[in-house]
This record gives sequence, C-alpha cells and structure tokens, in this order.
Amino acid sequence: TILEDVFKKGYGLDLFSPVKPSKAEISKLSVGPITNQPVEVFELAKILYGWVIETMQIASLRACLSALDHATDNNLKQIKLLENILIAKGLEEVRARSITAPLVGLNELRISSAHIGNFELQQGFELMGASILPKTPREGWNLCVDTVTISLNSIADSVKA
Repeated sequence: TILEDVFKKGYGLDLFSPVKPSKAEISKLSVGPITNQPVEVFELAKILYGWVIETMQIASLRACLSALDHATDNNLKQIKLLENILIAKGLEEVRARSITAPLVGLNELRISSAHIGNFELQQGFELMGASILPKTPREGWNLCVDTVTISLNSIADSVKA
C-alpha cells in the first residue's frame, strides 16, 4: 500500500504485519453486500477493520512518533497513534481528527457487528461524512470503502518524510 511504502521509505519501518484476510473474506470485501440487510455492512466492516487497522503494528507507529520527537500515551492504539503522527507532522488537531474520522467510523461499524440489535449506524456513517444514513447496505459499504481509502491516502500524503 501507499501508506506502507511511506513508512518504509521515510522511516525504515514496516507498518503492517503480513496477516491477510482469507480468500473468502477478500471475496466478500470485493463483492460487498448481496442482500438488503444492514448486518452485512457490519460484518464487512469487521473484516476491513481487521485487515487495515488491526494489522498496523503499534511498535512501528510509536517508532514513527519517536522519530518525529513527539511523546505519546502508551495506551493509545492505531487510530489515535495515526492522529498523533499527523499532529507531529504539523497538522492542526482538528484537521488530523477529520482525516482519521473515517477510520473511527469503520471502528464504530465493526463494534456494531458485535451488538446486533444495537446498531450505531448514524454515528459511524457521520464520521465518514454522511449527513443522512445511506439508503441501502451497498451505498453504505461504498461510502465506507471510499472514505477509508481517502483517509489512508491522506495520511500517507501527510506523513511523507
């Protein structure tokens, strides 16, 4: 990925662990929802989050912050560490949060998959920039993929050494 390349070239760090989704999960991600059930979006969000966020190595994110002479809380995880890296690169906190907001939204959708019947749709999709809920699971999934991709590319552009 572009973000992996930025970390490798700029900081000599491997950002992502080599863990990949199964072929079945990759197929699900590429096809997207096939029914009109919102739960499909949550299940897909869970797979995407696991692949994109959970495979980010916290040690590499902390090493990047260290290279940028920026102290950090040892309890922070991937998304907050990315936000701190953006701030260390000179972005204002509000801008850094807006760039990482779709990743937080993805997390909200992932959490919803574990609490069927208690969906936090509105908050997750608002973090992805939606002013109204997507009308179909396919629209929701497309919004999710598009905004997460834009977020990761924006982070890569901002983090370049």
